[in-house]
Amino acid sequence: MKKLFAIFAAALIAFGMSSCKGGQNEPEKKEGFTIEVSKITAKTATVKVTPADTSVSYFSQVVAKTVYDQYKGDDAKFFADLQENVKLEYAATGTITGWVKGGESTYEDGYLYPETEYLAIAVAMDKEGNIPVGAKLYSKAFTTEKAPLTLEIRINYVTTSTVNFSIIPSDTKEPFFFNFVVKAVADGREDADLIAEAKEMSAEERGNYMWTLGELRDATHPGLVPDVPYVLYAFFMDQDGNVPTGAKVVRANFRTDAE
Repeated sequence: MKKLFAIFAAALIAFGMSSCKGGQNEPEKKEGFTIEVSKITAKTATVKVTPADTSVSYFSQVVAKTVYDQYKGDDAKFFADLQENVKLEYAATGTITGWVKGGESTYEDGYLYPETEYLAIAVAMDKEGNIPVGAKLYSKAFTTEKAPLTLEIRINYVTTSTVNFSIIPSDTKEPFFFNFVVKAVADGREDADLIAEAKEMSAEERGNYMWTLGELRDATHPGLVPDVPYVLYAFFMDQDGNVPTGAKVVRANFRTDAE
């Protein structure tokens, strides 16, 4: 009887140890990544990746949506090309840009293009660039902002009665208005005053001061008075007198040569 009891007790202990051991060594694995994109500008974005399982190493980067769309939803092919690229980097440098050992990560991508659709992606990956079988791609879509419009004025050289100049817009598709005025007059006018004066012109008159062909380089303006300070100013405006929101007047000072 005692022998049977001992065998029964031993079986219970073995079963209990086995159950306990399995529960401790095989916890339920959490999957997935939460991706947040913030501080989006025309050229930059900040990406925050939070893995469900902080022990999982992974890879994250920003990809142009047009590039990902070329795979037509075939993530296996996307993973194959991704692994090939990162393994080349690992072989050459011993590291992989965008690889994270584990836990939350935050990074800024500062090499983006304005008004472009992107995907911030994350996928499980070991330090050598291997993506586990059955891994899923997680992504967050975003679009960069429109680049602010800017104008650059360059005074190339002056004579007693002329000025040679260039006006370079950040967006060559946007038309702009420009004019010359004696500096003493310009100093007494706010940007809003200069814009208002251009709007009050007739379309025909305004057309004499409009440029719609992109960059205006090495242009010469005649009819100036010797030894007088002038201001060349410019701002974005279309031929109907419409000015983009937030448009600013850019000014450049120069003085004609004395006789």
